Amino acid sequence: MNRYYSAVILFAVLTMAMLAVMIWRNEALAKKKKYDMVLAAVLIIVSAVCEYLGVRMTGAPAKWRVLHSLVKFLEFSAAPASGVVFAGSVFPLRGKRWIRLALVLHAALEFLSMFRGIVFFVDADNVYMHCRFYAVYPLAYALSILLVIVQCVRFMLLHQNRNKLGLVMISLFVLLGIEWQFFDGGTKVVWLSVAIGYVFFYIYYCDILQQTDKLTGLLNRRSYENRLVLERKPVWVLMADVDEFKEVNDKKGHHFGDVCLSRIGEALKSTYGRYGLCYRIGGDEFCVILHRVDAPREDLRELFEAKLEEARRADPDFPFVSVGCARFDPKETTLEGAAIQADLIMYECKQRAKREREKNKIR
Repeated sequence: MNRYYSAVILFAVLTMAMLAVMIWRNEALAKKKKYDMVLAAVLIIVSAVCEYLGVRMTGAPAKWRVLHSLVKFLEFSAAPASGVVFAGSVFPLRGKRWIRLALVLHAALEFLSMFRGIVFFVDADNVYMHCRFYAVYPLAYALSILLVIVQCVRFMLLHQNRNKLGLVMISLFVLLGIEWQFFDGGTKVVWLSVAIGYVFFYIYYCDILQQTDKLTGLLNRRSYENRLVLERKPVWVLMADVDEFKEVNDKKGHHFGDVCLSRIGEALKSTYGRYGLCYRIGGDEFCVILHRVDAPREDLRELFEAKLEEARRADPDFPFVSVGCARFDPKETTLEGAAIQADLIMYECKQRAKREREKNKIR
């Protein structure tokens, strides 16, 4: 058991150490995001090492009592903190101050336990024991795991390429390791399952970010090109393009242009997101693939235009958007062919809208 357990902890620690290096060297991540993810990995390492040292110190000479108590304090404090820090790295926390206060109070309670035996105690013979309020620790740890799950779900719902099954499998893998150790204390695999789960989630997280357009939060061209190959069911394809976007940038600047693109992406996602996938495939080009062929396209189109009109009332320089729509049937054409057809219809709409605006200017 000792060799097996040593190997498990060593593997978990090395896994977290390598992952921390990979995260820190990932130039695609913001500095704050890197810091939080690396800190979570470090806290997992501290928790795993302290658990290991606590097990090895059980039955050791009494002279190790103080160190044994310190190790248990660090383990009980770092474990819930690792979950909270990780949850905050996944998605911005709500009630961050209260959560931090709860962590500080919990750590203070664990610290007092070294002397008063509130949660745990190591007696004069260096024997570790649970005390009256030991339930505080598993409760704090369980709440941190629940917070992680909530934050992962919020992150998943924010992105369209959410891969729900992948996230569920990662969560079940980690929970299985925790439950296994809880019901069979002799099999200590919590930190191994947490470490492997963290690696899987990091892969999941990076995959989602690589398919997401940073400016609009929509799926990017890479994801769109993958969909062109993978789509096999009948869908509706909408192509959208911002009218006279170059003039908008020249008149109001590129920052205003970025704000417009972000607002248009938000309008597309809030309108069509329930019915399909929304992409930004070029500078001012967008695409929507409606998987629900019975979607009320005309009603959705009116809702989309109403949202743009609301933005235009706030700023008259907010640009118009032309939209074209075509149906894809795998028995008749390719998805790329349907996209080209929708693009041609969109271009005709753009030309008509341009002529109408020119007539209005003359009047």
